[in-house]
Amino acid sequence: ILCEDCEKEFSLLDDYGAKVLLVQRHLVEIKDPDSQEILAYRVEGAEIDFDKLRRVFLSIAYRAHLSSVKFFQKINLGPDEKIFFNIIFKGVTDNSLCIFLQYVSSDELEKIAKNSLLDPHLTRIDGINFLKFYLGSGFVLYVKVDKRPAPDPFNLLSLGVQSRIFMIAGDFTKEIDLLKKII
Repeated sequence: ILCEDCEKEFSLLDDYGAKVLLVQRHLVEIKDPDSQEILAYRVEGAEIDFDKLRRVFLSIAYRAHLSSVKFFQKINLGPDEKIFFNIIFKGVTDNSLCIFLQYVSSDELEKIAKNSLLDPHLTRIDGINFLKFYLGSGFVLYVKVDKRPAPDPFNLLSLGVQSRIFMIAGDFTKEIDLLKKII
């Protein structure tokens, strides 16, 4: 899709993302104080380069946007394409983009797969547009593509607002008010 140098950069980013999320991940459970149900996970590690990890996630959306493959046809960054490019390739900082992860167990993912397609697509959370990508191994990536601010608690979960990663556990629509209090 892109020039050889760009593809090399993406390969390095992909390798880093896999290393952090799949190989060296350190997940800390965040539980509902009353029921002890796991609501989210926090990824911790002093060695994590959160800026680089943010670029990993943005590069997924950027490449899908540029792709002519039918599987990615629903992905359009619109006027944000330049912002994504500048963050990925020029190291520009822009915290207006909200990026967060959801971690879905294999049982939950199986239920989702039976009822929907797993291709990347546009979805709305509280009326705000997000691109949704199923990354495999239970990870679901959300990237805001909307000029309006992300709703609570997603703005607090966003990688870029802070140097840590929160992953929502399972179906966050049911526990959104509780997540707002805990995060």
